[in-house]
Amino acid sequence: MLPEDETNGPEDPKKKLQDELDRLTTELAIEKAKRDAELEAMKTKQELEKNLANKELEMLKSQKETITSLLPTSTKEGLEGAITAGEKFGYFAEQVAYTAMDAISTDICIKVKKALGNATQDGKDSNILIINDLNIAQGDLPYFELISQCTFFKSITTDLFN
Repeated sequence: MLPEDETNGPEDPKKKLQDELDRLTTELAIEKAKRDAELEAMKTKQELEKNLANKELEMLKSQKETITSLLPTSTKEGLEGAITAGEKFGYFAEQVAYTAMDAISTDICIKVKKALGNATQDGKDSNILIINDLNIAQGDLPYFELISQCTFFKSITTDLFN
């Protein structure tokens, strides 16, 4: 055994506690410094992202201004939905208008059916009714009445145009 002296003597409990306190204080200071550095890095990253987003927004605004300046400006008003024809055209103009509306509504139905699928969950074919007034198809009775009228008119017009 070594003799007791200042370098290898019995440890003083106060010194041991002081050393432990110093070690814990140092570890705490290191952890606090790490957290502060991480927090500062996060703030810097957020500021960079914010600056990048602001620059991107400015770039998009300038692109919008450029595109707007390239597009022609018009002082004319848009077309209205009303169909007017003189007495010379009469029945023919109405037929052209109805045929155009039928073609457009058929095109819409085909595209919607492709998007939704042609059959319902129970395997039955699905149909789409395009209306301009929601009161037409509020309940079952007006719906069935409308369907029967459409079927009747379709049978009449099929014979005329085929």
